[in-house]
Amino acid sequence: FAALCYGDMPFVLAPNSWAALRGPPRRLPLSERPHGDGIRVNAQSPEAFDEVFWRTLDGERYIGEHCLLPHQPPPELGPRFADYLRAVQRARGGHRYLSKNNNNVLRLPALMEWFPQAVFLVPFRLPLEHVASLRRQHARMSQYQREDPFFRQYMRWLGHHEFGLDKRRLAAGGHQYLHHDPQTWDYWLEEWLAVYGEVERLLSSGTPLLPVAYERLCASDSPRWQQLCQCLRLQPEHAGSPPFRSANRQLSDPPQNATLLPAANALYQRLLDWDLRGQFTCCP
Repeated sequence: FAALCYGDMPFVLAPNSWAALRGPPRRLPLSERPHGDGIRVNAQSPEAFDEVFWRTLDGERYIGEHCLLPHQPPPELGPRFADYLRAVQRARGGHRYLSKNNNNVLRLPALMEWFPQAVFLVPFRLPLEHVASLRRQHARMSQYQREDPFFRQYMRWLGHHEFGLDKRRLAAGGHQYLHHDPQTWDYWLEEWLAVYGEVERLLSSGTPLLPVAYERLCASDSPRWQQLCQCLRLQPEHAGSPPFRSANRQLSDPPQNATLLPAANALYQRLLDWDLRGQFTCCP
């Protein structure tokens, strides 16, 4: 696989030119990333920096004051983005491009039209545990950004607004938000419903997305990891139990007045039905 890496900063739009100027990347020691989630990274670790392409070339179209809006990029950006992905492949020496960019949910129809050979995986997990993680990260990143204004600038430049002082919600499907206090559970549950409601709409319309339930990946008796590897033409490195384990934590502040939780749980069950069908469409 080819992916953008931390070492491509700050010239992420010119990975090959920057690599020629920079020379061979230094093998730096691993250190835990700011999320505090135990994931350790260095300059060779992959990161979803491709959002810089969209923010730079089309940011006025979809980056609103409070939300990231549904994004229909102009057709002429399709070939330019394809050229950019090929540049990343040349820089990394890989023939398959890999990205985990949350904002792509805003532009999935365009991406699927431009890249019919691509596979789009949509992971999902129990909504309460998902939004609990988002709330923790929002508080953590907000504190970091108060202490270090550059960190706030850095995330804004990358187009990452998932949490922090520049939080902008994903208005997937053009959702109009009613809950505006990030201290409440409904604030995060409403965004979860908006994003995965749009995923459900695309699935129902026949769009070839592949929903993948986190809980099934972590289940020792589930074949989902092996099925997924087979679909993607990969050899599973873990032939026995899946290489995943649940990171569910005990909630320190159980939700109060989370009125949207029943609706979110119902949507989770519908997505689980899609996943349980096991109808992975394998790579062409």
